[in-house]
Amino acid sequence: MNPRIKKSLNRVAPNIAFALEYTEDPNFVWDGDGPDPSEEGFVAYNIKACAMTVGKGEFMEGCNYLGGCYEKPGHFDPDIGGYLPQVLEAAVSELATVKGLPENLRKQTEAASKWLKNEMRRLYDLHQRQRR
Repeated sequence: MNPRIKKSLNRVAPNIAFALEYTEDPNFVWDGDGPDPSEEGFVAYNIKACAMTVGKGEFMEGCNYLGGCYEKPGHFDPDIGGYLPQVLEAAVSELATVKGLPENLRKQTEAASKWLKNEMRRLYDLHQRQRR
């Protein structure tokens, strides 16, 4: 995971842990333009992004999934091709809907979601400036 993003999330939501899990998808079929990345040693992965916490003695989690991510085994892109803020925001938004989530943790989910949405906007604006 991108260390800058992880550090910022630790600051705005110190009681929420964020994690990524990569699982190889042997059934994924390349349907994009150009040659199949697997011909160059890339492997298709499903990525599970989770936002996790403990509230009132209970484990609570929200997750989001992204499939068809090609990576070289053992060399994962810390930004998931630019999708990291989006999948983490979806995971923390899912966590916010967990029944019984304490108010202090709900506020941290809101802070994390806001920071991630601002990060998505920042990255979009940066990309648009680079295209000019």
